Amino acid sequence: MKNFFLALPVGMFGLLATWSGCSDPNRIELFVDTLSIEQRMALEEDTIDQFIAEQEYDSVFITSSGVRIVPLTFVEGDPPNPGDILSVDYTGSFVYGAVFDTSHEDVAMEAGIFIQGFPYHPLVMNLGSTDIIIGWSDGLSYMKEGQKALLVIPSRRAFGSTARGSIAPNRILKFELTLVRIRRQ
Repeated sequence: MKNFFLALPVGMFGLLATWSGCSDPNRIELFVDTLSIEQRMALEEDTIDQFIAEQEYDSVFITSSGVRIVPLTFVEGDPPNPGDILSVDYTGSFVYGAVFDTSHEDVAMEAGIFIQGFPYHPLVMNLGSTDIIIGWSDGLSYMKEGQKALLVIPSRRAFGSTARGSIAPNRILKFELTLVRIRRQ
């Protein structure tokens, strides 16, 4: 297990609050809940950058909203436009943690989240719809049909301060997406 060291600026004078020796990311997430919005956003950016650096990806694109897109495959073609209907296979997990949702039955079984009778197939949605998290729209708007990519999404582009099922508020999320199909509108 890793030990984490957390140093955060506090107040106007740049004083540091430290919390170290903890190897449990869940305890760190509880600590993060006590931070101001600005401190949490800065910590999220640092956490995402550290995660990306540890993985040693060849290529990372950062959207203007802070979503990290890691292309896992490269394909020719044009990205979708707002309003296009997309079919997307996905696996969602916490940035350093467990899978919480997937469109793949085998992944759900392996992760212990399988639900009998759940329709495991690509999600069909409109790009830009409010039915999906903003980070998905941000990332999918750069992908091409047939492409696979990893999105690392800051909490403000995911569910923000709202809990959803097993996802606690203010959590960085990671999604492996495959843009299966684009139906142009």
